[in-house]
Amino acid sequence: MVNRSTGTSRHSLGLVSLVCLVIGNMIGSGVYLSSYYSLDSLRDAKYVLWIWLIAGVHAICGAVAYAAVAKRLPISGGEYAILSRWGHPVFGFMAGWISIVAGFAAPIALAAGVFAEYAALVITNNASIPFWLSVGSIVVASVLHAIGVSVNAWVNNTVVTIKMLCLVLFLIIGLVWLTDHRESGVLLDASKEVVAETQGEKPAEEAKPVSGPVGSVLIWAMMGSLYFTTLAYTGFNASIYLAGEFSKSNEELENAKASNSTGSIADPIVGRSMIIACMVVTIFYLLLNFIFLYAIPATEIIGAKERFVGAVAMAIGGEWCRQMMSWVIILSSLTSILAMTMTGPYVYLQMFQDYGADRWVPDKRVQKVLAISIQAVLALLVVQFGTLRSTLAYLGLTLTACGALAIATLWFAGLRGRKLKDSVSTPLRWWEHVGAGVYVVGAGVLFAVASTMIPKQFYWCLATIAIGLALYAIIKKLGVRATPD
Repeated sequence: MVNRSTGTSRHSLGLVSLVCLVIGNMIGSGVYLSSYYSLDSLRDAKYVLWIWLIAGVHAICGAVAYAAVAKRLPISGGEYAILSRWGHPVFGFMAGWISIVAGFAAPIALAAGVFAEYAALVITNNASIPFWLSVGSIVVASVLHAIGVSVNAWVNNTVVTIKMLCLVLFLIIGLVWLTDHRESGVLLDASKEVVAETQGEKPAEEAKPVSGPVGSVLIWAMMGSLYFTTLAYTGFNASIYLAGEFSKSNEELENAKASNSTGSIADPIVGRSMIIACMVVTIFYLLLNFIFLYAIPATEIIGAKERFVGAVAMAIGGEWCRQMMSWVIILSSLTSILAMTMTGPYVYLQMFQDYGADRWVPDKRVQKVLAISIQAVLALLVVQFGTLRSTLAYLGLTLTACGALAIATLWFAGLRGRKLKDSVSTPLRWWEHVGAGVYVVGAGVLFAVASTMIPKQFYWCLATIAIGLALYAIIKKLGVRATPD
């Protein structure tokens, strides 16, 4: 792709690299934690699988909607850039603030913590989390991106490929295992001792299923499980943060005008990467969780808590399989760090330009290093608040709500675009309407009931938004105005 002003190459990433970027951003630590939380609430594996399917369909609809955005607004910066141009600078700044804190700094720190914990167990067999491993992973990822996006992308592609090959091997072993060893997936009463053969006087007493939620209580329990399951799917929009690198050249735009066309002003590679990656990840998530939930008794999953994946791997393949899955979790956390380190700075860079900070730092290379450094420092300063479970729910709610707000501007921008007769006026196709509608409605329902389902995380989300609005008010008071192109 060529630069609009210079005609030189603007990026070195292809479809494969973008798909790996999105997969690396999506498959982090969430898939290895969420099913335990859901099973603990729902008591039955089939409902947990339904949660993964619902969240997957919701994410695919979001990917379709984001592809529609990327086609009409090929600009780097993610939700910040979308909302500041199609909405209002205050919404853009709020989205930028949320992206910086909840979208990148906190998840990078969370992934680094999981990486350090499992790396310490594998390397030293020590359950403690060494601080230097967390710091080292963030610093190394930041240095790689500072060297060059292609270097970071190459390392990320390699790690994602190894991780996916290991997951495919695990899927094959697990599905073969389930042909002869499938469990019920229903949580049993662990207080009941399963009696072996008796002397023929009484039948053996069996553990009875724990009574799970039913009716409206079941629906509310499934809603509660969606909050941390949706976090495992966030990141499906990762490539849109680099969308400006794939905008069409001036020559291509002039040709489009000459032919009286108002079609896409972006390379469709960005949209395709999100949809392809999201569908692949959804299939993997469903198959993985089918094995996770039915390979060993549900009671053992609850007993193993956040490390239930190790118990599953040990049952179906022995120690080597458990070690392999430990490395998969390490690699998954590492790709999350690499992918978020690659995409996050584009939010900072776009905000630098819009708010005039580039006047003091005109050199683009220095701006990039500065953005990477700020993100790394914030990630290192983030202290995990609350429990892991509550943190996952907070991030899932906050990021989903922010994404839905950005997607909703598609309709507003379309109306305004028809008046201005620009490229945004390209009518939405029916599947783009459906994708945007399903994602926005789904996110709206999750946000609307969050105050009842997860009140602490709901107020954390509101506090994050309030701080962003306060910072915007201060900046405006100082006379700084956003000047988006």
